[in-house]
Amino acid sequence: MMESNTFLAEARLRPGTGGARECRRNGRVPAVIYGANKEPSLISIDGTALMMQLRRPGFHSYVYDIKIGQNVERALPREVQHDPLTGFAIHVDFLRLGAESTVNVEVNVVFVNEAL
Repeated sequence: MMESNTFLAEARLRPGTGGARECRRNGRVPAVIYGANKEPSLISIDGTALMMQLRRPGFHSYVYDIKIGQNVERALPREVQHDPLTGFAIHVDFLRLGAESTVNVEVNVVFVNEAL
């Protein structure tokens, strides 16, 4: 059975730079969920939870359930922007997965005990 990867998110009411800065001041990371022929959703994610997931190998290969209030969106991380000085994430883009979605992802393959 597949392990569930979940982010608890809050809807962002203010788009743009001002709203994003407000999220960051509150310890959250602004993000957007787009795709599947739906309108983009502006959200914010807890910065600590995101950094824990970013440290896992293959972050961009996992499917995440993003819970926004009562709604749950299935999404795949597409891009993470990092602060050049601190290395912390400052924005995340997620690709929404629909019922008929087809997605190509790169998967790292590591061979164990292979003769050098």
